[in-house]
Amino acid sequence: MKRMYFMLAFFGFVVPYYFFIRFILNFGFDLMEMGNQLFASDISTCFAVDLIVVAVVFLIFSYFNSRRMGMKRWWIYLVATLVAGPSFSIPFYLGVREKYQ
Repeated sequence: MKRMYFMLAFFGFVVPYYFFIRFILNFGFDLMEMGNQLFASDISTCFAVDLIVVAVVFLIFSYFNSRRMGMKRWWIYLVATLVAGPSFSIPFYLGVREKYQ
């Protein structure tokens, strides 16, 4: 099960970053353009807000669950969520958590 979580984390990192790199190649690291495209329509706003809510919920859950299970260095999941997103940090957290069950 642990191996599957880490494989999912790998795909959760690679697939979104494929599109992020395409954006960077086309527009450079333009935060204004990124924001404009992210919130360009109601449906893209829906997905962006949903992603933000998932990230916040995961961080709250993982913080308290990590403390309860005695997992050290919770901040790693915070950094992973901010840098790579929940599609990476959630399966990564679940893979590490397997060791504590």
